[in-house]
Amino acid sequence: MATTSNYHLMLMLGPIFLVVNCILYISVTMRTTELNALKDVTVEVQAIKDGVEKSLEKLNREVYGSDKSSTSVNTLEERTLPSNEAGPIEKEVEDSLDTEAEKTEPEQQEAPEAPEAPEAPEAPEATFDLSEWKTNVCNGGEYKSSICHEVFVLPNKKVTFCSAAKVASTTVKQYFYDISDGALKIPEGAKFGAHEADWKKLQSLDPEARRFVLRSDAYTHVFFWKNVLARFVSGYLDKVVHDCEQHATLKPHLAITHYVQYGFSCDEHKDLASFVEFMENVPSFEGHFAAQTPLCEYGVYPFTDVIEANESLDTKLVDLSAKLGVAHPGSETEKTAKHKTGAAEKMASLFKGREGLIPRILNLFAEDCKRLPEACDVKELMDALEKEE
Repeated sequence: MATTSNYHLMLMLGPIFLVVNCILYISVTMRTTELNALKDVTVEVQAIKDGVEKSLEKLNREVYGSDKSSTSVNTLEERTLPSNEAGPIEKEVEDSLDTEAEKTEPEQQEAPEAPEAPEAPEAPEATFDLSEWKTNVCNGGEYKSSICHEVFVLPNKKVTFCSAAKVASTTVKQYFYDISDGALKIPEGAKFGAHEADWKKLQSLDPEARRFVLRSDAYTHVFFWKNVLARFVSGYLDKVVHDCEQHATLKPHLAITHYVQYGFSCDEHKDLASFVEFMENVPSFEGHFAAQTPLCEYGVYPFTDVIEANESLDTKLVDLSAKLGVAHPGSETEKTAKHKTGAAEKMASLFKGREGLIPRILNLFAEDCKRLPEACDVKELMDALEKEE
C-alpha cells in the first residue's frame, strides 16, 4: 500500500520537476546569452576607446608637436588648448579631421616649417590674467615689476601716479607733495626737494592694501608721458651736454656715468649724432633714457588718467585737482621753471640738416611707440623743419 502511494506521488511530482528544470534551463541559457552579449559589448567599447585614444595621440602630434600618450578619454577635460579658442574637445577633433580631409596636396604638409605667425608675440597676452596680476604683483617671484618702486601712492587722496625721469617728474612730484596735506615730509637739507620726500611706493604697501588700491574704483591712477623725441632731446641736453660741460670728471651720481662701462666719453659722444650712434649699441639704458611705458607698465597697470607732459601740463594739473577734489596749489611752474631745459625751443634747430636721426631715435624707443603710438608723433617737428628751409 505504501509502495502504491509512493508511486502515485512520483507520478504527480514528476511533471512539476520537469517544468522546474525547464525553467532553470531557460534562465541559465538566457543569462549566459546576456553575459556573452555584454562581453561582446565590452569588447566593442574597448575597441572604440582604443580607437579614440589613437585619434587623440594623432591629434596631439598635430596640435602639440608631441605624442602625449598619457592622455586618455578620462582626462580630456584637463587638456589646455594652445590657441585662443576654448571650444569643446569634440569640436577640436572634428575640426582636425576636417582639416586632414582637405589636405589633398602633399606640399601643404610643409606648412609648420614656415611659421609666419605675427600672433606669436601676443601669445602671453592671451593667457595673461589681469585679476591674478592685481592680486600678486609685488609679492615676488614671477610677479616682480618695475611699478613696485615706480608707482607712488597718496592714500589720503586715493591717488597713485607714475612718471619716468625726464617726464616733468620734478613738476609732477612737487604737485603731489603740495596736495598731500602734510602727509609727506622732505628731509631737512635735502638737495632735490620733493624728489627726496618720504614717498609711499606701491611696494611698501602690505599685500591686502595693495590689492585694494589696484581694484578699488575709488582710486585715481595717473600716468604721465612725454613725446619720445622731446624726452630724448631733454635728456641729451641736460644729462650729456650740460653735465659734460660742467664736470671735468664724471661723478658717480651723474646719469652718463652709467654709460662709461660701455665706452662713453664726453670727447667722443657729446655731439648728438655720435651720442645716437653710441646709444644704438648700448645693451641697457639708465632711468633718464629708459623707455617710459614699460617702466610704468602702461597697458597693464589700471591707469584711469593719461596725461601728456607738454607745455599745457599746468592746465591739466588744474583739471586733475578738480577731479581729486583738492585745492589746486598753483605753484609748480614757479618752483620748477629753473629745471626746464628749453628742449622744445631747440628741437627744430637741433635736427636741421640731421633729419635722418629722427627715425633712429624713435627706433631706440620702439616699445614706447608700440604701446603708446602718440608718444612718437613727430608731425609738429617735421612741420617746423619745413618752415626753416
